[in-house]
Amino acid sequence: MKKAILSFVTLGSVLLFASCGGAEKIEVDANMKAFMSKIETSKGMIDAIEEFGANPNLETDLDLYELKEPTVKSVSEKNGLKCYLMNVKHGLIDSDCEVCWEKDKVKTVTVTY
Repeated sequence: MKKAILSFVTLGSVLLFASCGGAEKIEVDANMKAFMSKIETSKGMIDAIEEFGANPNLETDLDLYELKEPTVKSVSEKNGLKCYLMNVKHGLIDSDCEVCWEKDKVKTVTVTY
């Protein structure tokens, strides 16, 4: 009897996970991938902004941190700009920031505490 119940619970769990499907795939364009790669290699936001920013002097609250593992959590459109919600790790903390693009240049970077 215990074996039958365990088999039923295991099968139910597998079916539940399979029916929920995987996470939605987020399409990230080549410019955003290059921006995140620059953050990863330079360990900071400043070099990435200088290379990809519409205004190379754009400042963010993350300028002073050593950043790693940038990942995109979502993408949206706001006021004609393509905006990515990006997560970056710094030390024991991680932060989300919204990176908005106008054509092939970063227009704004806003930390979303």
